[in-house]
Amino acid sequence: MMRSALLLSTILMLVAPPVLSQPEQRTDMGEAAIDGFAYSIDLNADGQISPIEMDSATRQVFTSMDVDEDGLVVRNEMIGWENGLSGLAEFRGRGQAYGATMGLVFDMLDADRSGALDVDEHAAGLARAWVYADRDGNGMMSVSEFRDNFLVTVALRTALTE
Repeated sequence: MMRSALLLSTILMLVAPPVLSQPEQRTDMGEAAIDGFAYSIDLNADGQISPIEMDSATRQVFTSMDVDEDGLVVRNEMIGWENGLSGLAEFRGRGQAYGATMGLVFDMLDADRSGALDVDEHAAGLARAWVYADRDGNGMMSVSEFRDNFLVTVALRTALTE
């Protein structure tokens, strides 16, 4: 248990950008990880996630989930994705909620109900979620919009805390 927490803390420190670039500090590890992920997507560090930045991140995430490298992500690959938050969910006793949440996200992205996502289906689903998250309609997604309105992050935050 202690080893898992140490591993998660190390991963979060390695992937999170420097503190000075983050205007708002989070005390919850889950929220901090979600904000850190938003900052890592924001390649030009302007505090906004463009559609191009989101598409690039979406495709990188897809590749990291495709464990067997067959060009498809199935439900178990998405649920088992080692993104750092599954360890936090287990640590908090929320592993079952996390698995159910990731399964629900998979179902929402699997538009053709084939039981597998290809990279384009995955990207298209998250692009639709991006449009919804852009609440101010400026064509960009702020870090707060990513955290508070983006389908996946809202679902994960709920799975980790409620």
